[in-house]
Amino acid sequence: MHTGSGDIYFTVGPQLQETDRAAFRRVADDQLVWLRRVLVDPIGMGEARRKLTGTGTVILDGAPGSGRTSAARVLLREHHQDTGVFHELLPDEEDELTLRDPDLVGAGDRLLLDLSAADADRWAAARVDLSTLRKAVHEEHAHLVVVMPRGSTLDSDLQQYRVEIERPPALEVFRRHLRVHGVPHEQYLPADPTVTGLPGDHWPMREIAAFADLVCRARETAPAEHGFTQWCATARRAREDRRKEIATLVTRLREGPQRALLITVAMLHGAHADVVDQASRLLLGTLRHPPDELPLLQRKDLAEQLEEISAGTGPDGHVRFMELDYDAAIRAHFWDHMPELRQHLGTWAAHSVDLTDPHVTREVRDELVARLTAQYLRTGRGEGLASLAEDWSATTASGARLEAAVHALTCGLNDPAHGRSFRKRIYQWCAN
Repeated sequence: MHTGSGDIYFTVGPQLQETDRAAFRRVADDQLVWLRRVLVDPIGMGEARRKLTGTGTVILDGAPGSGRTSAARVLLREHHQDTGVFHELLPDEEDELTLRDPDLVGAGDRLLLDLSAADADRWAAARVDLSTLRKAVHEEHAHLVVVMPRGSTLDSDLQQYRVEIERPPALEVFRRHLRVHGVPHEQYLPADPTVTGLPGDHWPMREIAAFADLVCRARETAPAEHGFTQWCATARRAREDRRKEIATLVTRLREGPQRALLITVAMLHGAHADVVDQASRLLLGTLRHPPDELPLLQRKDLAEQLEEISAGTGPDGHVRFMELDYDAAIRAHFWDHMPELRQHLGTWAAHSVDLTDPHVTREVRDELVARLTAQYLRTGRGEGLASLAEDWSATTASGARLEAAVHALTCGLNDPAHGRSFRKRIYQWCAN
């Protein structure tokens, strides 16, 4: 509004115009640096580098689990420049630019078009526009990597840019992850039957990475006398199906306070004992469980209660289960076998993030939200998670609860299977 005398001038320079470009899915540079460190070059990586350097475009093909998408990100990371940004193209999503739009590509940009999971219609539509996109990439001195669906056809004029990617040796990938995680090479280089007996050549790259992470976590919590063999054995047990084991434990724990503590430790695994104790009582209150009528000094103390559920408190005062990843199995059990508990867990989590205990840090709140969110996403309940975030972000919500809602939505956005629906929903919220 201009209510005085004289002229008013609007100046739009290059910096302001740049802010009007469509917002793409960006990837933090430190994530790309980490990915470059852990990636063992798949077969065909050298040829892909040469094509990308020479033509500005490479189209990656390969079997699922061979590391195609990771290879694509690393290839683009290696072409980092002072100008341009790294972003992933999302042409089939609401309000996104089409592949034909010249505004899609900026000077020096690095573009990833991941269509590895695309159906026939999406791939056919993208193929029509690839030549136009390539022209824009060439004019802006940018770089483009396309990951095509396995078994799909490619136009003859684009065949020259196609490179077949084959998975690297599983044991080499495993050892690379251990090395980057800081495990001394003398501990993992000797042949170990626990490792060499793994069906690693059939595992997707992400599963090998996850197993290496389990081994590193087992190393961190193992007694000093344990070595690489014991760490791998612990990691293998953590990967096993524990449904029967957890069902037997829950059957043995018949009392409400026992199960409330079991759920609380699983949801707040690694939190301080004071937080676990408060949150456990808060869960009982949320479920309207009758209070304990025994005098205070006649009740079981927290150490005894934790021992009953195979958990304990370490020297730092933080509560953990004895077995690696036991918490994840317990969360899955109660979510799957007590569906009426799900809504109450959302209410309880909202109250838990509002606790004023000094040990309830931002990290503790984020981990609680992430664990609850994982159950929604694991069972395909993205709509329920979005509704939960809406409830948490009501007008009377506290700052901690608003942060929890944001973190829940962030987890949904980052999920490969549900990210698209969350982006669409958030776009609709903003538009409406």
